Amino acid sequence: KHSKNVQKIADNLSKEKVVLFYETDSIEKFKALKNLATNEDFVYLTNSKIALIRCYAFRGLNERNYSDIRKVFYNHLNDTSSVTVHLTRSCIVDKISVHQFMLDQLHPASKCKYKLSKREFDKYYQFKYK
Repeated sequence: KHSKNVQKIADNLSKEKVVLFYETDSIEKFKALKNLATNEDFVYLTNSKIALIRCYAFRGLNERNYSDIRKVFYNHLNDTSSVTVHLTRSCIVDKISVHQFMLDQLHPASKCKYKLSKREFDKYYQFKYK
């Protein structure tokens, strides 16, 4: 279970339409959530009914180099709910599954300490998307 303050911020963030990767009000909400939430809060939020919250929670765990992040990833192998992702301020927009979002967060070129190897990444990518 997580605190009411964490839930309040998550509820506020859930009103957003897309997962963003550049400075906006949404990112400020995510930063507020990240500053308040524990790893346990984020793990709890990866099971939210709202796909966008699951993605932001996973991103929070990834940015913290959460040691059990792969367990969270494996629990979402069949999470096909979709989210819209904006990568930059330009029109680089993609609609992807929660699983794809999580897979991308663990890309071999990512900064995550517990990222997937190229072989592991390719295995999950080919399994779901080829």
